[in-house]
Amino acid sequence: MRPPLFPRKRFGREEIRSAPFLLEDPLTNGCIEWFDEGRQFRFSSLDDLLKIMKARGDTKAKSIYSINKNINDYDLKRTSDRRKKVAGGDDPYAEWECFYNPFFKEGQRELLDYIKRRPHPSRVKDKDKAKKKEDHPIE
Repeated sequence: MRPPLFPRKRFGREEIRSAPFLLEDPLTNGCIEWFDEGRQFRFSSLDDLLKIMKARGDTKAKSIYSINKNINDYDLKRTSDRRKKVAGGDDPYAEWECFYNPFFKEGQRELLDYIKRRPHPSRVKDKDKAKKKEDHPIE
């Protein structure tokens, strides 16, 4: 069988492809986890997440700013409310950061193909193209 003439590039980087493995790693127990029946994930703090990523040998995780940038670049939406951190309360997860993407679900790695890295604004010739989103067949 011949390889395709124009192979489709799946991802620009490995961050989003390694994220499910990070959530399933026993080292991360108590720091990062799936919740809401595998539709969202949460972590206790960026500092803890950075330490775990470095312990796993992730050389691209240089700072909490690079992790935060990747969260934004891969269009992971924050579902946690920062105001709850200040208010406190009885919820033990009030200070955790929670994120969601319709194509990032527990046990469904085939959906990762639909997560695209947001193009850098300086590399996009037409700024309107950068703002438009693709229609995804799976929701």
